[in-house]
Amino acid sequence: MRNDKLQISEWGLEEHPSTELLRQYEEGSLPAATNYELEKHLLDCEMCEDILTGMSLADRDRTSRARYRIWQ
Repeated sequence: MRNDKLQISEWGLEEHPSTELLRQYEEGSLPAATNYELEKHLLDCEMCEDILTGMSLADRDRTSRARYRIWQ
């Protein structure tokens, strides 16, 4: 459930962290301060939360190959 008060992160409400940053978060390889900021952002950003959920369910190599085929 979302908070009534928005958690303002370094990305604000209009910007979003990069896909690579979300991947690093999912892998647990972010520094503690960045991890904390990303978690604050995820509290109020359903889009980034959905992307992160998809990343956790997807195979990274398969996703990269599919992206490459799409760009061809």
